[in-house]
Amino acid sequence: DYVKNPPSFVRLRDEKTKKEIREFFDRESEKPHIICGYEGFVTKQLFHMLYMNRFSLDMEGLIEEGVCRTQKPTYLLFDYQKRNPLDHSAMVIEISETLVSSTDTSP
Repeated sequence: DYVKNPPSFVRLRDEKTKKEIREFFDRESEKPHIICGYEGFVTKQLFHMLYMNRFSLDMEGLIEEGVCRTQKPTYLLFDYQKRNPLDHSAMVIEISETLVSSTDTSP
């Protein structure tokens, strides 16, 4: 919601994806089980510290092998508060589509 200029390879989120991500952040802010270390923060604050989007591109294959191929859609969560000390890249957590769209809050 708060990304001003996403990278050119990232498609803008459709309304369904926006809604699923917002509901996921709502659940995580109430009872965290995937996003750790953000207890006490509300959804709006999470949107400023984290970025999440749905990808159908095999990112690992692209990075490691230089091969661009599609895969079953998955969500990637970029945590900008937890960065790699060597290159300052955000920590990335892969989250299955079923966990994001689920209304069940149990781990």
